[in-house]
Amino acid sequence: SEGSGYLLSDADEQLLLNIAFNQAVRVRSLVIQSSDPARAPKTIKLVANNSSIGFEDVESADEPQVAQVLELSEEDAAQGKPIQLRFLRFQNVNSLHIFVASNHGEEDESRIGCAGCP
Repeated sequence: SEGSGYLLSDADEQLLLNIAFNQAVRVRSLVIQSSDPARAPKTIKLVANNSSIGFEDVESADEPQVAQVLELSEEDAAQGKPIQLRFLRFQNVNSLHIFVASNHGEEDESRIGCAGCP
Protein backbone atom coordinates (compact mmCIF):
# COMPACT_ATOMS: atom_id res chain seq x y z
CA SER A 1 0.00 0.00 0.00
CA GLU A 2 1.04 3.60 -0.53
CA GLY A 3 2.91 5.13 2.38
CA SER A 4 4.26 8.66 2.65
CA GLY A 5 6.65 8.21 -0.29
CA TYR A 6 5.61 8.42 -3.94
CA LEU A 7 6.88 9.12 -7.45
CA LEU A 8 5.62 12.28 -9.16
CA SER A 9 6.30 13.34 -12.74
CA ASP A 10 7.72 16.85 -13.03
CA ALA A 11 7.11 18.46 -16.43
CA ASP A 12 4.03 16.62 -17.71
CA GLU A 13 2.06 13.43 -17.13
CA GLN A 14 4.83 11.20 -18.50
CA LEU A 15 6.99 9.21 -16.11
CA LEU A 16 9.74 6.66 -16.87
CA LEU A 17 10.90 4.14 -14.26
CA ASN A 18 14.00 2.07 -14.98
CA ILE A 19 14.34 -0.98 -12.73
CA ALA A 20 17.51 -3.10 -12.91
CA PHE A 21 17.64 -6.58 -11.39
CA ASN A 22 20.78 -8.25 -9.97
CA GLN A 23 20.09 -11.36 -12.03
CA ALA A 24 17.69 -12.41 -14.77
CA VAL A 25 14.11 -12.82 -13.51
CA ARG A 26 10.71 -13.85 -14.85
CA VAL A 27 8.04 -11.21 -14.43
CA ARG A 28 4.48 -12.57 -14.37
CA SER A 29 2.58 -9.59 -12.99
CA LEU A 30 2.96 -5.97 -11.99
CA VAL A 31 1.34 -3.80 -9.32
CA ILE A 32 0.89 -0.05 -9.79
CA GLN A 33 -0.87 1.79 -6.96
CA SER A 34 -1.85 5.43 -6.54
CA SER A 35 -4.04 7.10 -3.92
CA ASP A 36 -4.78 10.05 -6.24
CA PRO A 37 -7.34 8.89 -8.85
CA ALA A 38 -6.91 11.86 -11.19
CA ARG A 39 -3.11 11.49 -11.32
CA ALA A 40 -3.14 7.67 -11.33
CA PRO A 41 -1.49 6.08 -14.39
CA LYS A 42 -3.83 5.11 -17.22
CA THR A 43 -1.70 4.05 -20.19
CA ILE A 44 1.54 2.22 -19.39
CA LYS A 45 4.11 0.81 -21.80
CA LEU A 46 6.54 -1.87 -20.66
CA VAL A 47 9.97 -2.51 -22.15
CA ALA A 48 12.35 -5.25 -21.06
CA ASN A 49 16.16 -5.42 -21.30
CA ASN A 50 16.92 -2.07 -22.90
CA SER A 51 19.83 -0.49 -21.04
CA SER A 52 19.60 2.96 -22.62
CA ILE A 53 15.97 3.93 -22.99
CA GLY A 54 14.56 7.45 -22.97
CA PHE A 55 11.19 9.14 -23.36
CA GLU A 56 11.70 9.58 -27.11
CA ASP A 57 12.13 5.81 -27.49
CA VAL A 58 8.72 4.91 -26.06
CA GLU A 59 6.42 7.93 -26.54
CA SER A 60 5.10 6.85 -29.95
CA ALA A 61 6.06 3.16 -29.76
CA ASP A 62 3.44 0.43 -29.64
CA GLU A 63 3.60 -3.36 -29.60
CA PRO A 64 5.82 -5.05 -30.76
CA GLN A 65 8.37 -2.21 -30.26
CA VAL A 66 7.42 -2.36 -26.58
CA ALA A 67 6.81 -5.67 -24.82
CA GLN A 68 3.30 -4.75 -23.67
CA VAL A 69 0.90 -1.79 -23.49
CA LEU A 70 -1.43 -1.72 -20.48
CA GLU A 71 -4.59 0.28 -19.80
CA LEU A 72 -5.19 0.57 -16.05
CA SER A 73 -8.61 1.32 -14.67
CA GLU A 74 -8.94 3.81 -11.80
CA GLU A 75 -9.99 0.88 -9.61
CA ASP A 76 -6.87 -1.15 -10.50
CA ALA A 77 -4.64 1.81 -9.63
CA ALA A 78 -6.49 2.70 -6.44
CA GLN A 79 -6.50 -0.85 -5.09
CA GLY A 80 -3.09 -1.87 -6.40
CA LYS A 81 -4.47 -4.95 -8.13
CA PRO A 82 -1.88 -7.26 -9.74
CA ILE A 83 -1.88 -6.94 -13.52
CA GLN A 84 -1.05 -10.16 -15.36
CA LEU A 85 1.59 -9.70 -18.05
CA ARG A 86 2.23 -11.61 -21.26
CA PHE A 87 4.52 -14.05 -19.51
CA LEU A 88 6.43 -15.16 -22.62
CA ARG A 89 7.60 -11.59 -23.25
CA PHE A 90 9.04 -11.26 -19.74
CA GLN A 91 11.41 -14.23 -19.43
CA ASN A 92 15.09 -13.56 -18.58
CA VAL A 93 14.45 -9.92 -17.64
CA ASN A 94 17.54 -8.02 -16.52
CA SER A 95 15.84 -4.63 -16.54
CA LEU A 96 12.23 -3.48 -16.70
CA HIS A 97 11.24 -0.04 -17.95
CA ILE A 98 7.80 1.30 -17.04
CA PHE A 99 6.63 4.28 -19.10
CA VAL A 100 3.52 6.13 -17.91
CA ALA A 101 2.11 7.75 -21.03
CA SER A 102 -1.06 9.24 -19.52
CA ASN A 103 -3.14 9.49 -16.37
CA HIS A 104 -6.87 9.27 -15.69
CA GLY A 105 -7.57 12.95 -15.07
CA GLU A 106 -5.42 14.30 -17.92
CA GLU A 107 -3.53 16.12 -15.18
CA ASP A 108 -0.12 17.75 -15.64
CA GLU A 109 1.45 15.28 -13.21
CA SER A 110 1.23 11.52 -12.72
CA ARG A 111 1.64 10.00 -9.28
CA ILE A 112 2.63 6.45 -8.30
CA GLY A 113 2.67 5.45 -4.65
CA CYS A 114 3.80 1.88 -5.19
CA ALA A 115 5.19 -0.09 -8.13
CA GLY A 116 6.40 -3.64 -7.93
CA CYS A 117 6.36 -7.22 -9.10
CA PRO A 118 4.35 -9.31 -6.61
